[in-house]
This record gives sequence, structure tokens and C-alpha cells, in this order.
Amino acid sequence: MKKSIIVLGVVVVVLVIVLGGVLGWQKFFGQEVVEKEKMDVRGIVEVAKDVDTFIPSGWKELGNAKGDLNKDGLEDEVVVAENVDYKNEDGALCNNYCPRKLLVLLQEKNGGYKLSAESDKAILLADEGGIWGDPYEGIKIENGFFLISFYGGSNWRWADSYRFRFQDGGWFMIGATSFGHFAGDECVDDKIDYNFLTGKKQEIKSNKWDRYLDLSDAELAMPCVRKELWSDIVNNKLTNLNDFTATDFELQKF
Repeated sequence: MKKSIIVLGVVVVVLVIVLGGVLGWQKFFGQEVVEKEKMDVRGIVEVAKDVDTFIPSGWKELGNAKGDLNKDGLEDEVVVAENVDYKNEDGALCNNYCPRKLLVLLQEKNGGYKLSAESDKAILLADEGGIWGDPYEGIKIENGFFLISFYGGSNWRWADSYRFRFQDGGWFMIGATSFGHFAGDECVDDKIDYNFLTGKKQEIKSNKWDRYLDLSDAELAMPCVRKELWSDIVNNKLTNLNDFTATDFELQKF
């Protein structure tokens, strides 16, 4: 009996020493991982060791982009997710109107991630693209900013994309592009690129764009010409991601 107790005690001591040694090794070399996620008062995960932890139960990932957003040499990630378990007032599951979410996650030196921004308004829903279908085109990271792209319409198509970068303590829209065209004629299009940092916008418009429906047969047959126009942005105040609502955001007001 005494021998069994001694053996058990030795095993416990060895386990304590080994566990303490592993944790000490991780901490010494700066490799200590996030052991438990942290949540804010709303129950939203703020810190976690992996990206999947930030996606709530009942949600699925629609897309993601990886890259260095804050120029610290670490790979950050932007995630778009959809609540596929959402039910309306009648208890029916959503189909093409499921809520969507944008998550901006910054990687930390310990290998975990920190939630830098979260928006329930920045991504159009599946039923907001018109006959074309789901307007969500994708998201990507380049040159320290992330880009959200949408595309929709029917015969008359539209495409909008928005560029966000971290500055002045928040995520702000530094640029955007609006594109429209008529599917029945390759010479009916208009593209406007907005640079909110310089306060300038560039428009490239075809000669048939403004009055396509009123053109005569002779005018419709005329050669396709596109003109480049530069002008000042009317309102150069940067839009914060927290104030951005993709559904009713109008680039034409700038």
C-alpha cells in the first residue's frame, strides 16, 4: 500500500514538473497561445486563438481574405459570415435574406487573433442583387486595406466596391469604385473611381451611356468612344466602417 502511494506521488510530481516546463518554455520564447477566448459585454468574442472561434454558432463563412493590414509583419484576416440558422417571425428559416457579418481580425504575436472591427451592415444580403442573384462578389486584402465587392442587376448591371484602411483609430473608407453597364450593348457603360484621400474622382464614360434609350438607329451605330473626366469629390469626409450601410450607401452623393 505504501509503495503504491509513493509511486502515485512520484507520477503526480513528474506531471507537475513536465506541465510547468512546457508552459515555461512557451512563455520564455514568446509562444504562449491564447488559452481562453475573451468576450465583451454583448457576448461577442474579442480575443481567440483561431479565426473559427469568432464565427458564432449557426453561422457559416462565406469568404475570407488574408494579409497584413496593420503593417506589423503578421497575417491578419477579414471574414464574411452568414447566419444560416436565422428565423423570421413565423419561425421559418431564412433563405436569401439571412443576416451577414463582416469581421476584421488582427493577428497577435502570441499566435492568436483580436477582433478589430465587426459590422452587421457592411455586406449586402443574398436577395439584394436583383435578378442577377447574390450580389456578394468577394473580399480581398491588398496594400494594407481590404476591399469589399458587390455585383448585381439584370439587363442594366451595376458593380460597387469599397476600400477600407485603419487610420486615426478606426477603419475608414479611403476609396470606392462604381460601375454600371447595359448587357445589350458593349458601349453603354460608366465607371467612377473615388479617392477620398486626395478628394478626387475619375469617371470614364461611354458616349452612349447618358441617353441610350433615346438614341436613334444611326446614333446607336456610331463608333464607341469613352471619355475620361476628373472632378472634385463633393463631400471628402471619410466614412467610418461603423457608419457604413451597404444597402443604402450612395456613392453618387460624393
